[in-house]
Amino acid sequence: MDAVRTPQIELVLLDLAAVRFGDSALVHELTATRSRPERHILIGPFPGPIARLLDITGTRHTFDIVLDDAA
Repeated sequence: MDAVRTPQIELVLLDLAAVRFGDSALVHELTATRSRPERHILIGPFPGPIARLLDITGTRHTFDIVLDDAA
C-alpha cells in the first residue's frame, strides 16, 4: 500500500475476492490510504470474514465497491 501514497497514483483497484482474513490492520491500511489517491475501488464479492469486517467497522460505505452482492 505504500506505493499508492505517491501523487502520481489517481486510482486504486483492490481485488478482495480471494482475501480470507482481515483485521484492524487491513482496515487501517485501507482507510489510511483513502485520502490519497482520490479514489479507491474495492472489488468483490467479499468472503464472509471481509464483508463482516467492513460492516462491523462501518467502513464499507466509505469505498466504491463493485461486484459485491451486499454493497
